[in-house]
Amino acid sequence: MPKSFLKILKKIFKSENQFDDFFTFIIWGPLTNFKFFKSFYFDFKNHGEIENRGRLYLGFLSNQMGFQPKSRGVFRVYKTGKVQINGFVRIAKGCKIYVSGNLRIGNGTYINPNTLIFTREKIHIGEHCAISWDCQILDDDFHLVGTNPKSHKPIIIGDKVLIGSKTTILKGVTIGSGTIIGSGSVVVKSIPPNSIAAGNPAKVIQSNTTWK
Repeated sequence: MPKSFLKILKKIFKSENQFDDFFTFIIWGPLTNFKFFKSFYFDFKNHGEIENRGRLYLGFLSNQMGFQPKSRGVFRVYKTGKVQINGFVRIAKGCKIYVSGNLRIGNGTYINPNTLIFTREKIHIGEHCAISWDCQILDDDFHLVGTNPKSHKPIIIGDKVLIGSKTTILKGVTIGSGTIIGSGSVVVKSIPPNSIAAGNPAKVIQSNTTWK
């Protein structure tokens, strides 16, 4: 067994959910050439297209911060949906992902518990992003408002973006690489790179920043 999988086994023995993580590993690993791991607490349905160019964890070795014990995760790809995973991506237990458009997630990105993502058109999330618990990322209003000809617009999130807990990101927004979004923010307009933005609606409160 490759060294990387021995490291996974060591993490399983330290996990808070050893039983679920162990059986997820031994069942899904061989079935998917160790590229896809789905927790028993995740409802997974794919009627569209998933292009997995790396390794996808759904609730496997999940971060427990903000997790509600009775909450089940959902990963649902509709007939018109397309998902592209570029590298190693972790989606924690309790997350709910609905894809009827295009969803692309970059290498090293992790999404913490109870976050909701819905895409009707396009949501692109870059590499090494950290998305906290209880966030919402929605590229659709779900209703036509006023004279707008359509209810949806793309969302683009750059590389190494930190999104604080309970943040909502709405349609038509671009968040530049290296940016931090403060907890509880509502992002309705684009945010430039290497900024700190917070509030409802979110506004830039600091520029030329970095984070680790």
